[in-house]
Amino acid sequence: MTELKVHHIFSTPVIQFKFDKHQKYNFPNIPKSTNKPSEWKVDLYTTFPNILDNDKYVNGIVRDDLKKDLQDCINKQFDELKIPHFSNFIEFWYNVYYENQGQELHSHFGCCGSNNPYWSGIYYYRTTSPTIFVRDSHLCRTQLFPNQQKSNLKEFYYQEWYPFVDSGDIVLFPPHLMHYVSESDSTNEMRMTFSFNLNI
Repeated sequence: MTELKVHHIFSTPVIQFKFDKHQKYNFPNIPKSTNKPSEWKVDLYTTFPNILDNDKYVNGIVRDDLKKDLQDCINKQFDELKIPHFSNFIEFWYNVYYENQGQELHSHFGCCGSNNPYWSGIYYYRTTSPTIFVRDSHLCRTQLFPNQQKSNLKEFYYQEWYPFVDSGDIVLFPPHLMHYVSESDSTNEMRMTFSFNLNI
């Protein structure tokens, strides 16, 4: 009898691990407000593309300490994966979400001019909901069959996918991968993440 093989070709890596210095940081509650580029559609508070030296919630000294600790932690994981270290952050910002705040579908590819990121990432400082990743091609839907979600090939047909994340998690992903943040229905809970783009 012939051995059955299913080849998972052209897979998209999403890397998830714990930030080893998470307990070192204690950021304040940031009041619900709106701060975003004019072209962004969904409401949130963001410092994109970078946290400034005089930011009133994350000052420049704390920002630089956090970047150094994140870099050390990420490069340890890159050693495990046998991939090159990254040398610097192209951009580094934080996002704060409350009720009815989120972020529309987007990617990080092309947002840095000619210097596209090597990896993009998110550090979930305080979180209640995940980042949702979206398949950019829907051609696989031409092959849908009944109960495909119960088959051993179900992963091939996902249109959206998200990792289960907790405070202190880091998720790295290719910058071309489309993703969004659902608008939360939580009334008073702050969600805070640090997003970044990495250069090799």
